[in-house]
Amino acid sequence: MSTIAAMKLNLSRHGGVLAALFGALMVPMVLGWGPLHPSHVGWMLFGPLGPDTVQIWLGRGYFEQTPWLWPPGANPAWGIELASGIFYTDSIPLLLFLFKALRGVVQVAQYAGPWMLLCGA
Repeated sequence: MSTIAAMKLNLSRHGGVLAALFGALMVPMVLGWGPLHPSHVGWMLFGPLGPDTVQIWLGRGYFEQTPWLWPPGANPAWGIELASGIFYTDSIPLLLFLFKALRGVVQVAQYAGPWMLLCGA
């Protein structure tokens, strides 16, 4: 096998891993390391992404304080005159359901930063 063919084979084997590492490194380069810590929520209020992260944080906070309702994503405390659902707060509903179910076991203040890291990877 020639050297060039061996290099192509090696790159094709590890190309996905290299791409994931490069993408994961871009997230802290853009956002900083603060958003990656699950207990750090200050970046959501004054961070580089603007007001969208405030909506995620508020919607999640209201949803965790309400008891389980039907339909499961109902968030009656979120909204002014009309209640809304967590699907309109950009709060990654599957993770929100998981952390609400586990709130007596584990307390996660925010998961948007680690989620962005996974999306980058």
